[in-house]
Amino acid sequence: MQNKKHRTRPHIQLRMIVMMAVSNLKFKRFRSFVTILGVVIGIGSIFLLISLGLGLQKLVQNEIIGNQSINTVDITSANSTIIALSPENLKQIKSIEHVTDVSGIYMLASQVTLDGSSVDLVAYGIDSLYLELSNLNLQAGRPLDTSKSDELVINSSLLEAVGIKDIKTAINKQININFSPEGEGSIDKKMRIVGVIDSGAGSEIFVSQKVFQQSNVVTFTQAKAVIDDRSSIADARHSIEGLGYETTSPVDTLDQINEVFRFFNLVLVGLGSIGMAIAVLGMLNTLTVSLLERTREIALMMAIGARPKDVRRLFTAEAIILSLTGGIFGMLLASGLGYAINLVLNQFAKDRGVVDGFSIFSTPPYLIISTLVFMVLIGVVVSFVPARRASRINPIEALRQE
Repeated sequence: MQNKKHRTRPHIQLRMIVMMAVSNLKFKRFRSFVTILGVVIGIGSIFLLISLGLGLQKLVQNEIIGNQSINTVDITSANSTIIALSPENLKQIKSIEHVTDVSGIYMLASQVTLDGSSVDLVAYGIDSLYLELSNLNLQAGRPLDTSKSDELVINSSLLEAVGIKDIKTAINKQININFSPEGEGSIDKKMRIVGVIDSGAGSEIFVSQKVFQQSNVVTFTQAKAVIDDRSSIADARHSIEGLGYETTSPVDTLDQINEVFRFFNLVLVGLGSIGMAIAVLGMLNTLTVSLLERTREIALMMAIGARPKDVRRLFTAEAIILSLTGGIFGMLLASGLGYAINLVLNQFAKDRGVVDGFSIFSTPPYLIISTLVFMVLIGVVVSFVPARRASRINPIEALRQE
């Protein structure tokens, strides 16, 4: 029992192994610097390209979907004469499982006259719920008060059509509206502009539902249902379609965007991986040369009691330090470069009249964490062969040859 204890070699503490690894890398400063620089360029290029892909994906999502709620379903009737979107039918839709609320929307072709110019457009009759759920990007004035029937919100395309360049001058102007509900005669109404939004290329106006209801318009053109959870959207749509309606959802658009950018991001990662592959070869070369140069040192370590496992851990530690250091500085370099590019692009856009700022790069926390984990794995994988060879050195044979 005592002999067995005498033969057992004490292990080298992890802290000591890390200190030895750092000391070894410092001994060949230039070689370590070049290796780390290769990793910085490799991981920096991948990080920058992935950030670009995620940033563009987020930018496109915000542009297309905007502020409208994802947990909604847009409802239309394939045949409004048979299955109408009446207030009673909206109550039936609201009673469906997972549907928490429903907003009906009136749509009617109309003609407006502003500053002596007439424009044909679409008028929307909405309620307060629709305002909460929809992407109405207010540029001037205030949101529509749906409790009032004498005010409206217009979009900037209408102002362009009538030749008004300064959108702020349109606020509080009087506008004449003419529309002809089905079964009713032509109706003229004078209203006041309270806000200007940026929506679509065509001219649009938004008024309270009361404007249509006072003109005996009962049937909604479409509706928007609020779903309690995104995972329940498919079930709710199936139930609504079972009543004979057609449905769409922002989730459809979001899924299409994500599918396109999933492929786009893979292409970007592939391009960045070329630089990373070169960096990995550089790390492997550094560790292999280090092994050849330190054969005597490793043999002495093993001769005085170091275990093969300790030698493997030493080389693995050196590889992880190289990869992690390069990864951290690579991410910092990529983030700084992305920030600078965003500044230049925003200034360029601002000089051309774009007011809202934007970012084409996105760096979510999970990207940083996954990159760090990836660099640790790279270090472990790259060090496997050199560490294995080092741990199999015969100290007697190695010292005899030296």
